[in-house]
Amino acid sequence: MRLVDPDRPGRLIDVEQRETASFDGTRIAYQVAGSGRPVLLVGGLAGTFPVWRHLYRYLGDRYRFLAWDFRGLHRSGPAQTQDAPGLQDLAKDGLAVLRAEGAPRAAVLSWSGGTQVALEICRFNAEQVAALVLVGGAAGRPWSAIPGPLPVRPILRSFVRVAARFPSLASAAVGRLGRWPETLPWLKRAGILAPTLDEEVFSDLAEDFANVDPRIYFALLERFARHDARDVLPTLRMPVLVLAGDRDPLVSKGTIEEIARAIPGAELTVLPGGTHYTAVEFPELFNLRIEKFFLERGWEPQQAA
Repeated sequence: MRLVDPDRPGRLIDVEQRETASFDGTRIAYQVAGSGRPVLLVGGLAGTFPVWRHLYRYLGDRYRFLAWDFRGLHRSGPAQTQDAPGLQDLAKDGLAVLRAEGAPRAAVLSWSGGTQVALEICRFNAEQVAALVLVGGAAGRPWSAIPGPLPVRPILRSFVRVAARFPSLASAAVGRLGRWPETLPWLKRAGILAPTLDEEVFSDLAEDFANVDPRIYFALLERFARHDARDVLPTLRMPVLVLAGDRDPLVSKGTIEEIARAIPGAELTVLPGGTHYTAVEFPELFNLRIEKFFLERGWEPQQAA
């Protein structure tokens, strides 16, 4: 599979699709791009590997990026039971990817709900995490992290409960909204997305979302809403960077600051004007900050022999 280089449309970025079996035999689809020291990318429920396109282009000649599809979604196989997978299962799937790639240690870079999964990876096997970057996510109970008027939170909770009960109807409504040509302009005018958003990446993410199993997706969303890994934060001893946009409609600046304060020695960077999709709104600043963190905190590219 190849992605178009966002800066040079004539150049393609190679992304190889691979598979491995997780701890319980579930088939996990994952993607590999670049070469060098491994970086495990933990996406959220709002997007898959295309969201990292700019990162692949900028650092792919120095780092090997590994991303995976959560079990039951996209290209990964269904869970072994009918229940929605727990976040501990998702964390074990990420560790299975590292084993499949022969990576005893890796940097872990999470986004959105993937922050909660990344923290569960640290709970299970912190020694395998050489450095940790948490982008635009809550450590737990994400509804409480949403900024703005308090009534917004129960409305969103109610929507997720209804969606979990009637997943096909909810998926159809979200899909129709995604196909409506005025959706992106409206989201930008409302300040939910930054004007600089890479619309091609967003379109790819919307297309990927159209193929998910709505029953599993909305049930998993409920699991994320109930999950809490805040107890892991003070136990972290690896270098940690907490990164977010200051206009994220899903995670308040206060929540991001609380996460950084709870982690010993954590660095905090808040990008002005960024929303939940900072990585594809201000990719140059985003990538430079991550590169600087890796170089300064012991995950610099290995020298060629």
